Amino acid sequence: MSKGKILIVVVAALVVLVCAGLLLCKLFGGTHAPNGPDADDAAQLIACRYHRGGGMDGGYVNAELATADGKTTLSIESLAYNGADVEKKTFENQEALLQEINALITKKDAKRMQNAPASKHIAYDAPSSSLSFTFSNGEKPYGESFNAYFNNRQTDKDFELMNRIAKLMKAE
Repeated sequence: MSKGKILIVVVAALVVLVCAGLLLCKLFGGTHAPNGPDADDAAQLIACRYHRGGGMDGGYVNAELATADGKTTLSIESLAYNGADVEKKTFENQEALLQEINALITKKDAKRMQNAPASKHIAYDAPSSSLSFTFSNGEKPYGESFNAYFNNRQTDKDFELMNRIAKLMKAE
C-alpha cells in the first residue's frame, strides 16, 4: 500500500472516531460550555443579598437586588448609627447590574466559597458581612448565605469578591 492510501485511511478513521464521539456525547448528555448553545438551560441569578452590620456604632446596610414579575429592583436600607433615621433607597430597571453580578460570580467561581470555621478568638461587637445568591432553579450555594465575620478565616479573594459586589450594589 502506498503512503498516500495509508494517509487517506488514517484520516478517514480519525473522522469516523470524532463523529462517533460527538454522537455519543449528544446521546448521553455530554457537557457543554457555560456560554454554549445550552446556556439558556443553566440556572440564572435572580437575587443577590448583602448585609453589613454589627459594629459598635449600631449601623447596618441591607441591600437586595432581586427580580420579581419581570422587573429587577435594587433596594437599600441603611442606618448610619444607632438612633439615626433609617434611609431607604430603591433603584428600578437594574437588569444590567444583575447580569454584571452574575457574570462576576461565574467568572470568580463564587459557588466554591465556603464558610470558614470560626477561630478560637472571639471578638464581641465586631462587624460582620454576609452575601447570598438565589438562582432560578432554587439553588442557594453554601446554604442561606456566605458569612464573613471578623472571627472567621476567609480567603482574601472571597473578601475581595464580597466587597466588589457590595460596591456594585451601592452598599459600601
